[in-house]
Amino acid sequence: MKLVLDLIDKLNYKFGIIFFKNSNLLTFNLYRYFYKKKICNLKYLETDFINSFYNNGYAKLGKVNLSSLSDLKNLLNIQNPSDNDNHHIEYKITPDIYNIIKKIIQTQLSDKLKVLEKYYNQKIVLAFLTISRNYPSSKKDESYSNFFHTDAYVYNMFKIFINLNDVSEKNGPLTLVKKEYNKEFLNKFNYKDRKSYKRNLDNHDDLFFKNIGKAGEVFLCSTTELLHRAGDPYPGEFRDMIFLNFVAQPTKSKNITVLEYEDLTHKDDVLIKKLSKIRGLKNLIRFYYKNFKEKLI
Repeated sequence: MKLVLDLIDKLNYKFGIIFFKNSNLLTFNLYRYFYKKKICNLKYLETDFINSFYNNGYAKLGKVNLSSLSDLKNLLNIQNPSDNDNHHIEYKITPDIYNIIKKIIQTQLSDKLKVLEKYYNQKIVLAFLTISRNYPSSKKDESYSNFFHTDAYVYNMFKIFINLNDVSEKNGPLTLVKKEYNKEFLNKFNYKDRKSYKRNLDNHDDLFFKNIGKAGEVFLCSTTELLHRAGDPYPGEFRDMIFLNFVAQPTKSKNITVLEYEDLTHKDDVLIKKLSKIRGLKNLIRFYYKNFKEKLI
């Protein structure tokens, strides 16, 4: 039985690459296809950032107040970050740090999140929060999601990134394969999975979008449909980033707030897995039908 299940999992992954040109599962890609076609409110494509998010998988959302980031960075510096064997650290989310993030979400990101709720036709909730720093890494093994991959969640999960410092090429920006070049990327780099592809990306900049920008800039990304990786900082450099994982949660309650699960969002990633990683085709179909059957007519 285990051999059969392992084979199904391998085919699910392989067919995702063949038919959708990314490394998410075939079943999750199909879910995204039908969600975007049947569930999303396409009237909101008239909004520039939703249009870019829908068609390209990413969009810039402006900037947050730099005074908020200054207070946040002062609190993070107290933790004395330093390089380690993984060349990656995750800051501890203290109550004071969380309160700053909470205020940013409730005020400076509020309008964009309301539009995203209307686009997704669901309530948006914060499911996972991290703040991390990447240092240069010359390891052959993956250090901090710096190999190309697609996040294995369904389309109701999306990420918002906030630069804590200026990000240039030397800081190792988030790098996306542009949708129109997915097939070319897969072929040129002989991509099999995140551990098996040609690493030399030189002279192929036209295939990629890099999230280069100033401190405070906000970036929206559909990491469940885009091949992407964290860039490698140059020697002596680093990159600090706020990661906000949101989920469009199917619910009939009108009282759900974006911070509904605030006691869980920075403990671990159990909540995001529960809300956005539906395993098994039967469970995925049941989930889709249970929550969206009125949209299927």
